Amino acid sequence: MKKSSLILSVAFFALISISAIHASAQTAVGIGEDKGAPASFIDRKSVEKAEQLFMELFKNGDSIGVANGYTIDAKVMSAGSPAANGHENIIKFFGKIFRSGPKIITVETYDTWSDGDLVVEEGKWIMAGKDGKEYDHGKYLILWKMENGRWKKFRDCHNSDLYPPAN
Repeated sequence: MKKSSLILSVAFFALISISAIHASAQTAVGIGEDKGAPASFIDRKSVEKAEQLFMELFKNGDSIGVANGYTIDAKVMSAGSPAANGHENIIKFFGKIFRSGPKIITVETYDTWSDGDLVVEEGKWIMAGKDGKEYDHGKYLILWKMENGRWKKFRDCHNSDLYPPAN
């Protein structure tokens, strides 16, 4: 009886120690906090750099270039239209936007969180004509996933602040 109690006690303290070490390691790399942890500095910089490229490609009306910033199994979920699933449909989605006239999009990252495998980006966007006059703006959440050694958009959900509120 004493031997089994001792084994249980040792196992219990080992489990607590391993849990504490794991929690400490998660906090050290920026994951495991209550609301989700900030993405590491490297992940955030990679996301911001990718968004800079997105804005340039968007301004140039390059639907293929824009779509290449998305994973092969990505989804773009925009207000007022069905989700664009997969690479070819994302090309078509952006092609339709670009055919209606030249546009400039500006995105601003508010915050990022990461669990190491995925990064969530929260931000705002502003859409303007080539003349720079704003005609729409809104907010977004993007889920980024590593593909072929690069962070790419996996889920892109955005909507306008100008659409009428739901009744």
